[in-house]
Amino acid sequence: NWCHPYPVETHGSKSFKTHEISEGAVAFRVDAFRAVGGYPDSFFISHEGADLAWRLIGAGHEVWYRPEIALRHAEATAGRPSWRRYYYDTRNVLWLAVRNFPRGYGLRRVARQTSAMLIYAARDGYLRHWFRGCWDGLKGLRAELANRRVPEQAALREIRAIESNRPSFVYYARRRLFRRKVRI
Repeated sequence: NWCHPYPVETHGSKSFKTHEISEGAVAFRVDAFRAVGGYPDSFFISHEGADLAWRLIGAGHEVWYRPEIALRHAEATAGRPSWRRYYYDTRNVLWLAVRNFPRGYGLRRVARQTSAMLIYAARDGYLRHWFRGCWDGLKGLRAELANRRVPEQAALREIRAIESNRPSFVYYARRRLFRRKVRI
């Protein structure tokens, strides 16, 4: 599940700094992981790696994608209902933004990601779960606001430099939007 702001076709076999962590296959310096509080319990699944990455960068650490490091992760499909991405991706991007992002960046990212999830949910027949994710995300904002830690300017400059590699909207539309037929 590629989450980095680089095209997978050109960067999948390269090492690079990132502001995302793929949640199932990672290695940490334990002291850094513990110092920033580890994964947020409230997220459960989806965007907890991004939340952790932003806190690590904010604390002065670097996050790297390293394809030469191989980790084994046993996927438990029994606990993964088909609707989970539409609900958790939608809910948790709201919480990720309120916990970590400067306001303007957070509003843009929430608008982009919730709109994309709305399109995917409509395409795949999971609109009900998208709406529930929005509702539960909004209900939980106050609790997540208590954990707000926007990185300092130096860390934000580093994040902006990483983000400048993000492919265009057209790239994502070609790659993701037209994979399946729309079902409503």
